[in-house]
Amino acid sequence: MTTITIKNGAKLSRDTFENWDDFQRELILMQESFELTEKHKEILLSREKEANTAQEPGLTWEQVKKSIKRKDV
Repeated sequence: MTTITIKNGAKLSRDTFENWDDFQRELILMQESFELTEKHKEILLSREKEANTAQEPGLTWEQVKKSIKRKDV
């Protein structure tokens, strides 16, 4: 195991990670300033408008979570 020290750095919210991707996600979430590009803003506004005008009721959060759960192998 390797210990990494970053002087004057922000503290991580945890000290164990599943893999490098998990660690990178943590670092990204720690960034204080995050700016969306104009293209991303357009996409989000378009999706919001589509959701607000949708005729179908959609799925509940519980239905979404159930549909993406993985079975242990």
